[in-house]
Amino acid sequence: MVRKAVGFGSKPFKAPKPVAPRNYGFEQLLCQAIRRRVLVEMRYERDGADRTIAPYVVFESEPNDICLSCFQISNPAKPQDGDEPRNFTVGKIAALRLTEATFAIDPRFNRADAKYRHGVLCSV
Repeated sequence: MVRKAVGFGSKPFKAPKPVAPRNYGFEQLLCQAIRRRVLVEMRYERDGADRTIAPYVVFESEPNDICLSCFQISNPAKPQDGDEPRNFTVGKIAALRLTEATFAIDPRFNRADAKYRHGVLCSV
């Protein structure tokens, strides 16, 4: 007789999702951009073009899953998606470059958001 693995109650057990490998170099660059309040050009995963973002927080969303909270200024692949809050997994960033252009903190940013509860590496 084969038994199904189950969690608490009657829900089947689900293995945790794999996290992207950490990229300590990009984490440091993002924290530098946050401290200097400069825009960043970034290529995410297999995007064909760089996005421009204003980085706000590098944080741990789950143990060893490091994310970036930012405002996306532009995305050539989706021009209609400008100036909106976004979250990205730092380990999935393919390329990163700090610019000289600065940004002001958007009033929509909420440092008390529950998504930061696992820890913040750096923040505006």
